[in-house]
Amino acid sequence: MEFGDLFSEYYALFRQTNQIPTSTNIEWALAVYSGNAGIRRWANVDGEDWDVLWGMASAQGFSETWPGNTSNPVLYSFSCPSNMKKPGGFIVMTDPVSQTYIRFSVVALQDVQFQNESAPYAYFTGGEQEGFTLYINFSGSSNYGWIIDFPMYRTPTYFNATSTGDGSGNVVEDGLTVTEVPDSSFLINFMMARRLFGTRNPFYQQCLKDSEIALKGMQIKNGTGQAGNTWNLNDQNKTGNFGPNNTPAVTNSGFGF
Repeated sequence: MEFGDLFSEYYALFRQTNQIPTSTNIEWALAVYSGNAGIRRWANVDGEDWDVLWGMASAQGFSETWPGNTSNPVLYSFSCPSNMKKPGGFIVMTDPVSQTYIRFSVVALQDVQFQNESAPYAYFTGGEQEGFTLYINFSGSSNYGWIIDFPMYRTPTYFNATSTGDGSGNVVEDGLTVTEVPDSSFLINFMMARRLFGTRNPFYQQCLKDSEIALKGMQIKNGTGQAGNTWNLNDQNKTGNFGPNNTPAVTNSGFGF
């Protein structure tokens, strides 16, 4: 749901009116701020990894190719997308012509010392705040120009709270932004709770309760499925099973959940 539609529903419920203000009204900016607070609440709840925030780096603007053209092992570094929150567990290199690809593992930084320099491997340095850098150790002159890609967990999309800079207090958000929060009722109730709390209206408690119920529902849906070896580098030994398909977990399954 675009922010404009989200705002219309939120404001209609808050004021019990169909007269929705425009983006130059103070209510628009307040809704952007409270909406972003709701997105942060969703993104960080209970250490949850939301499936919708996993994806390939190429979808976030990463467009590097392998620059090495020697048969000797070489180490190259690449800057990662700025919205990367943590890396996945493998690197894939694809021939742009034949679509032939190779895949090799990401290792933790402290395990680099145990790697054979003639074997392909990759590791990441940095973090969410300062940014990540990808390092790849690889040899192969025939792989020059191959496209590099990897799975990554990213930060969610926030509404644009940048000031218009004209002293009006308005924000740049144009109403077209779509965030990844799957249940819009969570954001609507969260925004209403924040607004009602600001007016000292005790009914904010009911809105907050409704938003938390929606949040728990999203967590339940996100956690349903078959446990296995995820693409999260820090979860390489995840085992166990849950959900409707109660079969033994698969380890070393690569891209699976």
